[in-house]
Amino acid sequence: MVRYENFDHIDDFAELEAIETELWDLEETNPDEAKKALLRLYKRMWKLRPGEIRFERSIAQLYLELGYDLKERQANYREARSYFEELIKMKEPVPVPIAHYRLGFIHYYEKRWMEAIKHFNRAISGKDPRKADPVEAWARLDESQLFKAHVRLAMAYKQRMKEVVRKARALYAGAVEREETNRPFHQELDLEIGFEEEEDKPYACDDGSQSKLLNGAEFDRIKRQENAVVFDDTGPAKYLHVSGVPHKVGQRMADLLRFLLKNRSRPVASSELRNCLRIDQPEVSIKRLRDFLQDCGLDSTTVATVRGQGY
Repeated sequence: MVRYENFDHIDDFAELEAIETELWDLEETNPDEAKKALLRLYKRMWKLRPGEIRFERSIAQLYLELGYDLKERQANYREARSYFEELIKMKEPVPVPIAHYRLGFIHYYEKRWMEAIKHFNRAISGKDPRKADPVEAWARLDESQLFKAHVRLAMAYKQRMKEVVRKARALYAGAVEREETNRPFHQELDLEIGFEEEEDKPYACDDGSQSKLLNGAEFDRIKRQENAVVFDDTGPAKYLHVSGVPHKVGQRMADLLRFLLKNRSRPVASSELRNCLRIDQPEVSIKRLRDFLQDCGLDSTTVATVRGQGY
């Protein structure tokens, strides 16, 4: 990729267009590096021809794709943030709700509640279907994303309130509690302390028949059960626990396994795997997954083939 590290010295537009074709061909085998190179290329092309809107749109799309890929893989949140922030800066003063939406989730994962609140609010305020606004179609939230933004915004406020309660609780235990004027506030804080001390249940468990929230001890207990198969997708490293034995799952295989589990009520076509997960050879990926499951002690038919429909 050394050839594609810098394009600032190239003024020949035909040469840049030839490189563009090369990079899109390379994207099939090395998508991350190709997209980064394309981002640099389109910036150069846009500088030479600022009137061509396709370069701006391509840059915006690449910022979104690069940031989203990193966020989904939980690979590098700092780098993912930089792509969304650069996109917002590039489009100022036009709002980019989808970039704020992605940033909201990153800050939420990092437990930066105030930043999450700020970005979710900006994502929501920039998406009002009843108003005509300057937001471009690609930058808007769809109904599902708008719903998720509201849910995560509420949860971020809740987590931020817990932090404030803990600080107030520390004061409550100190000398400040001896002041008579603080008594009414003590009573209010007692209610919030009760809320704060409720057992956190951060793990969502779906066993096929129902979904429920679990605390850490409950989740660990399920993972250790005999004859239990648990896909632990809660951290940067993914594991498949089979009868209490953890097996580390690679990122690409984890993406495939997660997608199949989420859509287990129906067959998943090969075309879906290509489009949604960018898997060029679904049959090869499915075979690798089956081999992995066998190595874990499971039957290869755990991932079944429905002839003419999918997996």
